[in-house]
Amino acid sequence: MRTTLAILLFAGLAAGQTSQEVVISQRRAAVPEKERAGLEFVERILTIGNLVLTYHQTIDPKQVDAPVVQQYGDYRLGLAFPIYCWNWDLEYFLDVDLQRPGGQPFAGNRARLQESVDALERGKRACAEMVWPLPPRDGGEAGKLAVRLIRPAAEEPWVFLECRVEGEPDTVITKVRVGAYPYVTTGPPERQRWATTLTGAYRLSDALTPFGPAAEWGVVLHNKQAQEDGGCLFVCDPREMTAGQVGGTYNVAIHLQTAPGTRAVHLALGWFRDEHYETVVTRFRAGAAAVLDELREMKWDVQVDTVRWEAEQHAVAEALGDPAAPAALRDEWQRLEGRTKAVLAAVQAGGPGRRPAERQFGQLLGETRAFRDRAYAAALKALVDGL
Repeated sequence: MRTTLAILLFAGLAAGQTSQEVVISQRRAAVPEKERAGLEFVERILTIGNLVLTYHQTIDPKQVDAPVVQQYGDYRLGLAFPIYCWNWDLEYFLDVDLQRPGGQPFAGNRARLQESVDALERGKRACAEMVWPLPPRDGGEAGKLAVRLIRPAAEEPWVFLECRVEGEPDTVITKVRVGAYPYVTTGPPERQRWATTLTGAYRLSDALTPFGPAAEWGVVLHNKQAQEDGGCLFVCDPREMTAGQVGGTYNVAIHLQTAPGTRAVHLALGWFRDEHYETVVTRFRAGAAAVLDELREMKWDVQVDTVRWEAEQHAVAEALGDPAAPAALRDEWQRLEGRTKAVLAAVQAGGPGRRPAERQFGQLLGETRAFRDRAYAAALKALVDGL
């Protein structure tokens, strides 16, 4: 019911794609500049309908793929939502600061090369996850920062995020920064950047303006005097925050201080287009509680695709059913099948190991599809050779 309310309240904010397919592309290549010979970059692009998230990181392979930030463009984590415009920041839309006992806060999404982007769920809703390993630490194994994105079916203007620490039970999230260019980047001199919350409105400057997330947990980022017909919608869970600041006359950023001991933060990011901000603010203030309820009630665990796994198992069994199938392939399949069954058991067991197991299952399902193709090719070759 609350999902339906959220859809109805923001119907008309957007029209277009509602696809719940998840597409991931990635590449690793040498940095083209001759003066930077030896450096490489990793780029990953995640697409869910009209949302595109881009990660780019320059690295030094001689230093165990250590991140290199020497010039503009060496690091990027951008969110195009909706696609083909700025609105949310196409370069630095999210930073999650972590702190270990006795240490200084650091951005978990910048400290090491991103480990992976994984598609976890398709169909009625889409789910994907980005993962960064954390730097080595004394006295224990380093953990990870995971950022999970969920697009529920038909909720075109919204994407829901969970930022959490995996492992390192004494490491906490201290701050979250979310960046935007409401509507567009540049504008005429008279354009003003504004943040309108559930209870207040602030003209933004290059100095940060404080606001109270206990009451102002919903924010509309928009413009006045020019470019007034588009912008960003933002909701956080006030139980997770203690203070907030917002500022910027070109790029705009929301800074949120988290409550002591916070290890997971939950956010909803949305947008509006082709409507005057005053109309959107009125509707947002009336309907934001439904979005907050949706955020709090979100099922962050995913339903792993056991049906597809069982179909792949059957296909591989058929391909390896020929007595001429190479013994090496049979042995390889036995290992792959065993690993996948163990990961499925970890998913079903729940607890802290479930989320990593969900990612591993998706990766193993991809390996299984590739193995099935090789097994069929080997079976066909054996058949042709036997003629």
